[in-house]
Amino acid sequence: MDDNLSPIPSGSQMPVAQLEVESVENTTSKVMDLRKEISDLIAPWRESAEKPPFTTGELSVFALVYSDYPLRADDIHLWILNAFNYYKDRALRSFVRCCTSEQHSGCSEVVDDFPRDLREFDLPVHVMCYDPDGPCLYGIATGAARVYLRRWLEPARHGTFRFLDLSAELRNRVYELVLKISDDGLNHDWQFDCTYELQLVREDRLPRQLAVDGVAGEETTTDDPFYGRETDFILHLGPSSKLLALLCTCKQIRQEASSIFYGAKTFRFGPESMHFTLQELSSDTKEQIRSVNIALDTRKYQAKRFGRLGRWLQPLALERLKLTLDHRHWFHNYNLGRNNRLPQQQLPPVSSFSGVDELKPFIDLARRAKEVTFFEMNARGFEDYVREQLRETLSSEEVGASEDSPIALDD
Repeated sequence: MDDNLSPIPSGSQMPVAQLEVESVENTTSKVMDLRKEISDLIAPWRESAEKPPFTTGELSVFALVYSDYPLRADDIHLWILNAFNYYKDRALRSFVRCCTSEQHSGCSEVVDDFPRDLREFDLPVHVMCYDPDGPCLYGIATGAARVYLRRWLEPARHGTFRFLDLSAELRNRVYELVLKISDDGLNHDWQFDCTYELQLVREDRLPRQLAVDGVAGEETTTDDPFYGRETDFILHLGPSSKLLALLCTCKQIRQEASSIFYGAKTFRFGPESMHFTLQELSSDTKEQIRSVNIALDTRKYQAKRFGRLGRWLQPLALERLKLTLDHRHWFHNYNLGRNNRLPQQQLPPVSSFSGVDELKPFIDLARRAKEVTFFEMNARGFEDYVREQLRETLSSEEVGASEDSPIALDD
């Protein structure tokens, strides 16, 4: 082989400065090309009085691609209003109604579901910085933006194929891409935004510690996102029926793919949402769940769900169980809910966990789990109580085993 045929001698490298210049030029070219395509795409709708056919997520991506810098949610909103007459007119009408209304209510929504849609799971934005006391800054990579806008920028695809004709390896890869969303926990709880849709807790976006007001004015900290306020560390996945549509296609796909979704992640429940969810799942599906975080919440009379959960918890055989509990007003809310359920009995107030019979199903669940962890806000002995119950179970099992074993006779 003639080494002189190689344009660059073996072992030589392009200067770093030249590489950086070419990288910047290449990136700039891609951004400008994408802006040109977006400009052509939205041009017919800029002056139109009709509503543009783009989703709120797509409108947000347009704004981010056009900007040379990260944007706040307000900046994205303003760009959308300026870019389309339809939204500009709606904003003016909303402002006028707000100014002239005798009710002095807030201005009506102009761009549907904004800024909530900035937290949609499929929207490939990233948070440039996080300040608990200030607005977040959003940015987007050019490649991710192009993929997100592909229904507008790519030609329609033609032709179909039978999915089950693919090899098992390829099918499993598709299942993982669709269903294995993240290693972070999935929330299914009413407390975040009054909906039972699935939510992804992006723990990489959490502040290092979330300061929370403690009991009697004390200040404590928590690194458990279940008690963090809803900010950009919660991403909305939408209803489970949409997320799990793949499992509804046929029995074979459901059998092959369901364990990838149910067995590979941690589900976070409050009592009410857990009761609602488990009664909808089959026993076979429950057996696939491996990791659960349960918030034993007594707010909003959720304690009434504790006792009803017993039979729904029976099929669960968990690898990991985390019990999360906030002591602030826990017994007050529990007693209030109990008296509301049984107003004629005038029950004495409960002040210790040993008096809460409704906790027994969760202790039984902890007995069956291979690993049990706890998170207590303002620790007041809940973990100690549960672990004592588990130790008593082990002691009784050891006594039972010794009684059943044969007596060793002296020679």
